[in-house]
Amino acid sequence: TPYFHDVLVASSAKARDVESANIRLWDVIENKCVQILKGGHRSTVTSLAFSPDGTFLATSGKDRRLCIWKRQLPDGSSQDIEPFFLASAVDSSHKRIVWSVHFCPTEPTVLASGSRDGNVKFWTLSEAMVDGVLHTEAIEYAKFVPTLEAVDNKVEAVTSVAFAPLQPSKSQGLLAVGLENGLIQLWQGAIFPYGETYMA
Repeated sequence: TPYFHDVLVASSAKARDVESANIRLWDVIENKCVQILKGGHRSTVTSLAFSPDGTFLATSGKDRRLCIWKRQLPDGSSQDIEPFFLASAVDSSHKRIVWSVHFCPTEPTVLASGSRDGNVKFWTLSEAMVDGVLHTEAIEYAKFVPTLEAVDNKVEAVTSVAFAPLQPSKSQGLLAVGLENGLIQLWQGAIFPYGETYMA
């Protein structure tokens, strides 16, 4: 992709207010902050994940928001163009805090999210031209509760989700899910907005 000449790291910190609920992008080679992303979250950002092709940055937070930031290339008309902009935001993407987001390594427009509400959700990023402007939308297409043996019908909070670097097949994904009780589960299923539900 045209982005890999840059090595960027995204970081966040505990936020006491909306103003401090920002994300900093760092140029590793230049050893400097190149952009501060604002306006996406209203409280502490809990997770950040770049898409494998470097086009998107997904972030989640205590505000239950899922934000999608998109990379933009300089068009030659200005030297001050910022690397990323807020392309899409989903309010109340989960019922509780969203602890983790992660992109599928083989499908740069597919990501998973995990929340304190006990659900793992799958999202696809759809882009369409509206009045001559390219719009990005995060669309939920599947979800499941990974707890296999609930105690007293209690659903365990999902604290982490991560796709395996190598997938079982082109259409199947392998997802690791970390739970608040210390368990780590592996789930396999379709990584497209169609196909079978994830199975343990």
